[in-house]
Parts: sequence; C-alpha cells; structure tokens
Amino acid sequence: MFDCQGACVGVEPETRQPQSQALKTLQEVLSWKPTNEQLLHSLTSRAKTFVRPTEQRKKPYTLVCHDFKGGYLEDRYLQGGRKEDAYYFCRWECIDMFVYFSHHFVTVPPLGWTRAAHKHKTIILGTIITEWKDGEALWATVLGSKETQHQLVANLVAICKYHDFDGWLVNVENKIEESQVAALKDFVELLTKESHRQLPGSSVLWYDSVTRKGDLKWQDELNEENSMFFDACDGIFLNYCWTPEKLAASKETAKEKGRLFDVFVGIDVFGRGCPGGGGFNTREALHHARENNLSAAVFAPGWVLETLGVADFEDNDCRFWAKLHDLCPPSGASTLPLSSAFCQGHGDAFFCMGEEMTGRPWYNMSLQQRQPERTRVYGFEDPTNQATQPSLNTCLSSAYLGGCSVELSAHLTRPLQTVSFRLYSIKSKLDETLYCSYTYKENSDAPCDAYLVLTFGSGLLTRRAIMGPGQESPHGLEKELSHSLAEGTGNGCEPPSKRARIESGTRTETGTRTDTGTVYVGPMREEELEPVKSSLWFHDLQETNRSRGREGWITRHFRVDTTKVTPSASNSGEEAISVSVSLSRPLAASSSSVDQSEGNGAGELHQDIQRTSILLGHLQVFRERDLKLEAPKVTNIKLKKMEPLLISDPTEASVASKDSSDKRGNGNFTNHLSEPSYFIQWDVEGDSGVDYFNVYMMAGDTSVLIGHTATNSFVTTVGAKFVHDDRVTVTVQPVLSATGLPPVLSKCARETLLLSEKA
Repeated sequence: MFDCQGACVGVEPETRQPQSQALKTLQEVLSWKPTNEQLLHSLTSRAKTFVRPTEQRKKPYTLVCHDFKGGYLEDRYLQGGRKEDAYYFCRWECIDMFVYFSHHFVTVPPLGWTRAAHKHKTIILGTIITEWKDGEALWATVLGSKETQHQLVANLVAICKYHDFDGWLVNVENKIEESQVAALKDFVELLTKESHRQLPGSSVLWYDSVTRKGDLKWQDELNEENSMFFDACDGIFLNYCWTPEKLAASKETAKEKGRLFDVFVGIDVFGRGCPGGGGFNTREALHHARENNLSAAVFAPGWVLETLGVADFEDNDCRFWAKLHDLCPPSGASTLPLSSAFCQGHGDAFFCMGEEMTGRPWYNMSLQQRQPERTRVYGFEDPTNQATQPSLNTCLSSAYLGGCSVELSAHLTRPLQTVSFRLYSIKSKLDETLYCSYTYKENSDAPCDAYLVLTFGSGLLTRRAIMGPGQESPHGLEKELSHSLAEGTGNGCEPPSKRARIESGTRTETGTRTDTGTVYVGPMREEELEPVKSSLWFHDLQETNRSRGREGWITRHFRVDTTKVTPSASNSGEEAISVSVSLSRPLAASSSSVDQSEGNGAGELHQDIQRTSILLGHLQVFRERDLKLEAPKVTNIKLKKMEPLLISDPTEASVASKDSSDKRGNGNFTNHLSEPSYFIQWDVEGDSGVDYFNVYMMAGDTSVLIGHTATNSFVTTVGAKFVHDDRVTVTVQPVLSATGLPPVLSKCARETLLLSEKA
C-alpha cells in the first residue's frame, strides 16, 4: 500500500501508530518524493491559517531550539501519544522562531510542533546536521557533484514545502576539505535562494562551526572566519562559549553589513560555556545578547522538564520564562478571528463541548490551541503574600474542548473589587461590527462576576468595550475595571508598579495611556440571537450540543458596535486591541461569610472564602463577515486493511514484537502485532481551515471517540464492540481553526464501511 523508502512518516511496528521520522542518510533524502507520504493525505490541500512574515524586522528575534533528549519521542506520533511526561511548550508569545533539533541528517519537525508553532504565528525550522567522519564522507559526495548539490537542494525545499514548515538550520559539525569550502558556501546560498523563491518568508540559518578553511573550529562570534556563510544565508546561530567582548565585536561586524538582528547569540540552558550557568539564571546570558541588540537562540529550554521532572513542570517552566519575559519582545499580535479553548496539547482526559469523552492521559501537540500571553504570576515584591495575588493556572480536571481550561483566581474582599487578566493581543481594522463570547464555569463558593474586556489603543488614546452578565453596568464598575487594567494585574511577571507594557512595538510605562471612553455591552438578547444562532460561532445554541457535559458551563454572546469605540477622526488603519477577562466581586455579595470567619481564629478559612476563581473554557472574537463561516465538508470516507504491515524500520519489528506493553497513540490503544490495522482516509471540501479531526466509531447506538488526527487519515485497530456484520460505522468531526470548536456531531460525515476490503 505504501512505499516508505525515503519517507518522513511511517508506522511504528510496536504500536501500529503513524509517526514522523528523520531522514538518516543522503540516499533517503535524494530519493524522497511526495508520493511516499500517503499518511499525510491531502495535508497541503486545506486552507492555510499561517502566512510567513516578509516585512523587514524591526527588533531582535528570540529563537528556541528544542533538543529534548534527542527528539522524536512522544511527539513523533501523528495521532498523539499517552506518555504523561512528554515535553510541551506554551510560551509562544515570548519567541519568534522555533527549531526542531535531532542528531539525524535531516530532521523534519513532527506535525504537532509545526501546527502549534503556526497557530502562534511562529516560524519553525528543521535541522540539517552532519557530524564527524560520517559527515565528512557525506559532504565529500555532495560537494563533489553539482548535480547532487542541486538535487539535494531541490528535495530539501520540497520536503519543507510539503510538510509546511519554514526553513532549515544548517549545522556542519565536521571538517570540510578546503578545496570544497567554496562549494559548501554555494550550497548554502542556493538552498537559501530556492527556499525564498518557493517559500516566501522562509529562513535558512547557519550554525557557527566550519571556518573559511574548512576546519571545525567554533568561533563564538561573527568574524572573518565564518562570515562567508553568514553572507550566504539569513542568519548565524553562534556557538555558546562567547564572551561579552566577542558579542560586542559581532555587533560591529553585523552593523557594517546592515544585519544586526541576523546574529543569533547561542544560549545553552544547560549552561555549557554560557555566562550565568544556564538554568534559572539563563537571564544573565540573554541580557548580554540584548545589551548588544542582537537576536538570541535559547537552546534546550526542555532543561526544566529533563532535570527537574514532571511533577512541578508547569510551575518551573513558568518560573523559567518569567525571568526572561521582559527580554523577549512580544511576537506578532493575533489577527481576527481569534478563538481558543486553551488546550495545551495534553491532558488527563479529553473533553468535547464540556463532556468527558476519554478518561486517560494523552499528548498531541496538534491539538494545542492559541495560548494566553501569560501563564503564572511571579515576581511580586511580597513573596510572603502570594496567596492574595491573582493567578492564571491550568486546570486539567475540566475543559470545554481538549485537555484543560484556564483557571483565573483572585482574592476579592470588597464589592466591585476587580482583577483583570490580559490574555491576547490583536491587530485589526475596526471597520465592522465585532461579535464576542466567553464560556466559563464557577470554580469556588465565593461570589464573582466575569467580564470580557476589549481595550482599543491608538497612540495615547484608550477606549474599552466591557461585556458582562447584566444589560447595565453596575455603578462604579467601569472605574474599578479601568484601574485594574491600568495596573495590569493578574498575568504579568513583575510587580504592577514596575511592569512596563509593550504594545504595537512601542514600550510605554504602565498608566501613561489616557482613558477616553468606555462602552458597556450587555449579552445579546433573544431577538438578536435568533437570526444568527444557527451560525457555527454560537456553539452553545446548537440543539444537540445541550448535553449533560455542558452542565455548569455558561456562555455569553455579545455584539459590539465598533463605531461607539472608534473616534470619528480615527484613521482606517489597524488598531491594537487587547483581550482581557476580569473578575469582580458583585455588589450584591453578602459579607456574612467574612463575618463568620472573624473572631474565631479561622484566618485561613477567611482567606479561602474570599478567594474566587472561574474556569475559562473558550473565548472568541470575530467579525460580522465571519458569520458566514461554513463547516468543511468531509466526503469519500474509506477504510482499507493494512496488509502487508507498513514498518518504519523493518529491523525493529522483531524487537518491537517482544515488548508491546507500552501502547501509545491516542486512538484505540489496543494495537497488537497480531491484530490487523486499518487505514481510514477521507477528503475535505470547502475553504475553512481545520485544526484536527475527531474520529468516532459506533458501539451499538453510541458514538465512541477513538482518536484524533491533524491529517485526512487515521490508522487504528478495530475492537469487536465496533463490528456488526463485518462492518464498522465511522464518523469524522472536524475542529475548525476559526472557532477552535467542532460542529455538532450529528451533522458530521458518517459512513458504514466493510472491514474485509484490503489495501
């Protein structure tokens, strides 16, 4: 059925799960063809939701180089895995570029990482690496033939284009014959030019390794020994053992070439050769890079998980990035429509529209949705009083879609006291009506009102649309909200009095913007909802979505007339918009709970009673034109028995058969070598982007979720409970990129398929 020679995907023999894989030899790369990638059927045919930026850079880059335990671990599975200590990344607002790294010749980023990066407007690169004697022999072959060089470049660009990532890091960690150095430079230059021609906005970076004489001699700076390669591509990734003096020299060399931001200062989080020793002191090395206005390449931030363990990973990861965030200029703002169910790409269970569908741990970066801009509160001056500080945490026990929701928590002790959490930044024209909604559930006994706030900024002018539960704003609320938003409480990493904002590329100190207008917007009334409730955006109003899983989840919809928040003299350009959620103690809240805890030594109880929290399950902001969104149409569902078995590496089959106790994949989880596997495939019609597909099989009268895939195909075994008269009934449910949610299951494509048909 498949030709897996020279393929970047295959099926692991142990689990029968499709997986991403590196190309380990020159012959594999030279023989690569798109026809080998049938497991990624129609991957490139769906609507693109990411466009590479092509405008000139105005600030230094922040790059993260992944390198977690060599790569291709649980993240390699196209349909997801089950390992609970898999590495995930959520701090996309801090970075501009992401490199997936391994020590194989050609490293193609696993699909999940590419999808997650692009959802956050982040460039993602693969790696080309050669090392030691094997590397010398490989390059002697390539550089000895113009035809081989051109074929290698053509296939590298084709692989990048087909797998939808954005370029390469070229790392030659071996000696090159001096007579072939010029040919190596020509190869890098050709790869860069062809990448730019076929993939506008792509990047090729050179790692500081080989010199102009072909010696493997790391320079730790940009100088005459390596500048020939820098001149041939988009940038250089400096080795880690630099000194402040070498960075200053690199700065001067780059300035002479007019390419200051194309020098990436290598910063090893494991601390090898770097000032500060890495770890939680990585800031010291990053500070040196920013002092010279150079870009930074942060290598192996997975150090947090690899060395400190999984138990407190989120806390430790937030602590790590909190120390760096002010040295990482925010990446590009989101565009409209904006939506997220906040899934991080893992969970202890999987939820769909508030209902728990599977109760087992899973991991799949393809399912990650747009992450909020901050994930914890750190750095307040009074560490002894952290219990009273607002916090933004991940909740794995309940979600609207995916594996988690966002817990917003604050200590509110007086009526109308308000705390605001800035979650997203948007840039958009305000030339039409906006629609917004948020879905949440209460998570504490303390009373709380939740408000969605859009802050529109134009120069020093600030206007706000406040959306809340009532048709009228409580007296005094707007003043409290304005104060809390000016303070920026809830999701920063410095004390509010010290924190500075970066908005629209310009740093302004907190509190310097002028509040010139606030509009309060109540929930849409029944007569306003009637004409639009059939739209996919009004997910909670679809009749069959009113399931038991929605109990406790509250969704509020709002319509914002932008003419009321846009001054008549405003230009027609894009506006900076920040999206916040605010928690406020209602006026009607009784103070009896406070009184009961006073005078009885129950100070701790008093504090717990006053701490309020909600679980935020979904949020969206979209334009009137987006109401016309239609779900993509899944057609032509087919099922084929996979015989013979597609094996990524036939030499591993005998080893895998000896131990199949670790059943990965987020599908059936019962894949044994003795059971047949089936390949389900479908086509998609329509222009709407799809994040991923939920795949169901019927067991009696019940649709059972068997897994997820970001491609138009799914590999699984079939349990007996799904089979009736040698047939199975399959339903494919797309999760839309625009809404971050799926359409109603009953409206999704369903086919009854014969099992016995062979591939």
